[in-house]
Amino acid sequence: MNLTPNGQEQVWKKLTSLASQPPQGLIFTGPPHVGKYAAAKALFQFINCKQNALNQATSILEPCGSCMSCKKIAENKNLDLIEIGPAVGRPALKKLAAEEPTAVKPTDNISVEELRPLKKMLCFPPFESKFRFILINQAHKLTIAAANSILKILEEPPVHTRFIFITHERSLLLPTIISRCQFIQFKPLSSYNDFEEPELDAEFSKYILNQSQNAYSSCKDNHGCAYQIAHQTLYAIHLKNRL
Repeated sequence: MNLTPNGQEQVWKKLTSLASQPPQGLIFTGPPHVGKYAAAKALFQFINCKQNALNQATSILEPCGSCMSCKKIAENKNLDLIEIGPAVGRPALKKLAAEEPTAVKPTDNISVEELRPLKKMLCFPPFESKFRFILINQAHKLTIAAANSILKILEEPPVHTRFIFITHERSLLLPTIISRCQFIQFKPLSSYNDFEEPELDAEFSKYILNQSQNAYSSCKDNHGCAYQIAHQTLYAIHLKNRL
């Protein structure tokens, strides 16, 4: 599966120009749901794609989506792609967090406790990729302590590690982090077909169903029923997929 985002051709052209030697830190900023998260994963795919490997002779500017590397990244099975957010997301970080179960407690913010397993991992080279990518989703939710912890890593970065901060609230990022990163500005999308579809797993799909059923039960004798069901469902998706 090729993860290249729709509707962001200029951004993607810029990213591919950086792919041979990505900056130590990138900040993906722009409105919600415009492809920031997809672009981060697609860049990681592109850099590690076996079929479209970077060389001077090729003009192919997107990952093939079908080689083993691309498939593992699309299925979140590459241990060198690490996501950090209000809840721990990726297998490599989950494994380390499981070894210290008291260290990671899901909250609405990104706390310094969530970064402790990451620091251990950065002592080692990437498992199978050219670079290790740390995706910090909703980076504006980093606590001051967490932001300062990442700042220390950026000041003396591991050779093969790259950070991507994803946010629609760039003004809330620590100025010292901003000064060490390169901005990638995402534009608003021009059509509905360009918008990212929210990734809904089975558990969350059940949650949406329950929300809709609850809304229906509370308003089945009310002419505003359809509106309330739609409102409850869309609000649930918004909470799940803010970026």
